[in-house]
Formats: sequence, structure tokens, C-alpha cells
Amino acid sequence: MGSRNRQILSAALWLAALLIALPSLAYPLGRDQGVYFYVAREWLNHGSIPYRDLFDHKPPGIYVIYALAITLFRGHVWGIRVLEIAALGGSAWFATRLTKPRDAGAPSAAIVALFGSCLYFGVLNFWDTAQCELWCVTTALGAAYCAQRPGRWWVAASGALFAFTVLIKLPALFFGLPIFALVWGANATSAGKPPAERRARVLVWLGAGASLVAVFAVYFSAHGALGQATDIIFSANVYYASHEHVGGFSDGVTRVLDVFRLFMPLSLVLVYALVGLPFFGQRAEVGADRRTVLLWSATALVGVVAQLKLYNFHFVLMLAPALLAGALVSRTIESWAERRGLSLGRVRSLVGANVLVLFMLSWSTEHVWFATARDIVLVQAGARPRQDMLTHFTLPYADFDEGANEQVAQWIQANSSHDDVVCVRRFEPEIYALSDRSCSSPFFWTYWLTEPSRAYRRGEYLEADREALERTRPKIMVSRREARVGEIDDASYAERLGYVRRKEIGPYILMVDGATIAAR
Repeated sequence: MGSRNRQILSAALWLAALLIALPSLAYPLGRDQGVYFYVAREWLNHGSIPYRDLFDHKPPGIYVIYALAITLFRGHVWGIRVLEIAALGGSAWFATRLTKPRDAGAPSAAIVALFGSCLYFGVLNFWDTAQCELWCVTTALGAAYCAQRPGRWWVAASGALFAFTVLIKLPALFFGLPIFALVWGANATSAGKPPAERRARVLVWLGAGASLVAVFAVYFSAHGALGQATDIIFSANVYYASHEHVGGFSDGVTRVLDVFRLFMPLSLVLVYALVGLPFFGQRAEVGADRRTVLLWSATALVGVVAQLKLYNFHFVLMLAPALLAGALVSRTIESWAERRGLSLGRVRSLVGANVLVLFMLSWSTEHVWFATARDIVLVQAGARPRQDMLTHFTLPYADFDEGANEQVAQWIQANSSHDDVVCVRRFEPEIYALSDRSCSSPFFWTYWLTEPSRAYRRGEYLEADREALERTRPKIMVSRREARVGEIDDASYAERLGYVRRKEIGPYILMVDGATIAAR
């Protein structure tokens, strides 16, 4: 196959990866994503400082990413999905370069991107995407790529990228082990460089990472938020993790196996890479890369387990070793084919087709990609009502209903102006994004004020919430029927503050300040 035909094939594989990812552009924000969007928007547009004016317990990196999406795509909620698609493509490219031996070409990044798109966009729903983990994978693989390049500027870039990885989510710290191994070993022994050169590389790497952390620390310190940021990111998270976690070892093992099964049969590629390839390719060539995949797998799994909750999206950290394994499988097959004089283009076509077949075999089980994509296309074409698509964004186990959320947001917009303050209690921050409204309290979501497992500094936080609501009284209060009686997110609590029930939509109770009604 000629060069032009290879380019056409590569473009076709990239297009297939993109087509699998495209339905995500119609996904709504889930609750976690709603938090990140709201914090980023208020920080960017209104000067509210995270941790001081806006409560959340994630490090600041994820808000920076969401702020970038808001800036680039004018506040549209699908902007973060566009950046995710780019991040997946970048991760695939990094993975192919990390498994490239010096005397061989890199495997096709298009095949690895197709594999990653099937794993990520093809398996996970709107709830488990646009979280922190994919960004950790991309920046960690980017840091590893820079670490193996010669020159101190590359090492500095690696240190900064790794620091940003940790600033996105703390458990990604464990990715530092395989990255550090590259910083210490790459281009040192083979070039005959002395140990002093290795130490210099490490110092540059550490210095660049520390410098980026210092930039954030100086920023929050200048805005009077460093103490609160440190307390929330570390102390509040430790309290949270120690009070809300899986129910013991057996429950943890069950969840790990359930997630592995969820990604079947595509997850078998990781097994192929770790077990079968030394018997398929040249053992000396594959062995080092297999150890690399094992190291990334171990550190990713430790990062998942360290969070003690084992949610599906936590396992996206495993996408880093999965992409490396996919690249390794692709490269080994291509090397085997070239040694036998087979067409590289045809081999890549077969590998890509095999990935798609494995992906299609999963449609009849947990994966809902096909049904969701079909309904999204039909709704966009006007062939079906929008409600048919919204059924895919309803999660009964989480009491989440995107259709009700949109109705609530529309009611808020119809009964308030853009400058009016509203307050949505419980954990429904996505409504702020849908309605384009803001809350006067730093606790725009109230789980940290009501849930027993999140009682860190509860008395202090309750007082801060009450003072904020008294200082700037919301025009509209939104509660949910399942709130505990007497808690601050209960409708009766708002009624005692002078709010009047006006409408119920799904599980929501919408209330208006009685003073504004009397003033009419």
C-alpha cells in the first residue's frame, strides 16, 4: 500500500474514532461536571475565587480546564466535550510515541485513538465522562513523552505537566513513578552521560513542577484563599475519604471485577499485551514495553484504589496503560507483518476492523452507545421528539433526571432576570449552568452541609451559608422532596425563611421569596 493510501486509511481510522466520540457533544452535564462548570464560570466571569467564594474539594486544575472550554466555546456546555475529544486524540498520540523503539516507526496513532475512543466514549455515559481522570491520563502521558526527550527544556515541560496532572486530581500523583523512571533513565545511560547529568535532569523536573505549584499557591495567597484551599483540598478530602468508601475488601474486589467486565471484550487487549505478546513478537523487543505497561497499570490501579470509592469513572486512570497496551499490540503486530512481507496498510485495516468488531460485540450488554447515538441523531434530524433522547440521561439509581433539570432551568429563567440570585439546594449544580444563574452562597451545592459522611467543619460552614443568604437574599430557592426534614435543603427550612412554594417539577420544589411577591 502506497503512502497516499496509508494516509487515506489513517484518515478513515481517525474519522471512525471521531464518529464514536461525536454523540458526546449532545451529553448534558452531570452533577460533578456541573460543579466544575459552575466554579470555572464564576471564577472566570465574576471573579469568585475557588475555596474562598466557591466550595468544592477538587484541586484547581480541573477548573482551569473547564474555564478554557468556557472561554473557547462561549460558555456552551458541549465545549468541555470538544476538549475531551482532543485530549483522547492527544493521549493516543503520546502512547504511540512512548512505545516506539529507536529503530522502528511508531504504530498508527489512529488505531490507538480508535481503541481509546471505543473504550472511553463507547462504554462510558454522560455521567462518567468530562470528569477529571481523562485529563490526568493526557497530561501524565504528555509528561512521560517529554521526559524521554533529550534536553532540559523537555524535562522542564515534563515536570510542569506532571505537576498539573496532580493539580487536576491528587491520586494521579502515583503516575509520577513511571514518569520519574523516564526522567532518570532516558538518554542518560545510552549516551554515556554521568550520574551528575541524571541528577541535573531530576532537579530540573522537580523544579519545574514545584514552580507551577508555586504559581497557584501565590495566586490563591494573593486572593486570601490559600489557607482555605489547603484545608479543603487536603483535610476535607481526608475526612471525606475516611467516612465514605467501599464496604470492605470483598466489596472492593467485586467492583474492580465488575468494571473490568463492563469494558469487555475491549479490556482483553490489556491482557493480550501483558501476557501474550512475548510469544507473538520478539521477546527482547516486547519485554521492556510490557514492563512499562505493567508499571503504568499498577500505578493507575493504586490511584483508583486510593480513592476508596471505586466509581466507574475513577477507572479511567487505567486508560493510560490501556492506550500503551493498545499501541504495543499494534506495533508488535505490524512488526510481525513486516518481517513476513505483508502489507502494512492491510494489517492496520484488519487491526482497526478487529477493534470495531470487539466494540460492536458489547452493544447488547451494559454499553448503551448505539442506542444513545441513534436517538441523538434522530432527534437532531427532527425524526423523534427530544424526550426520547433525554431518557438516556435519566439515572434512577442517582435520582437524576435531565428532563426535569431542563424544565426547572426554564422556569427559573422565566421567573427571574439574569442578575437575580437563585439558590439550588442539594446537589444539582448543573441547573445553574442550564439557567445561567448564580448562587449567593459559597455552598451552591449542600451535600457537605447535610450528609453525615461529609460533616467536616459543618457548624462553621452552616454559619457561612446562612450569612451569605442573609447578605444577598436569593429570589428563588429550589429544593428536592427527598431532603431530610429540617435540614437546610428541605423546603420547610426555606418556608421558615419566608419563601413560598410556587411549582413542583419532578422531584423539585420551586419557591419564590415572599417579600418579592408582596412588593408587586
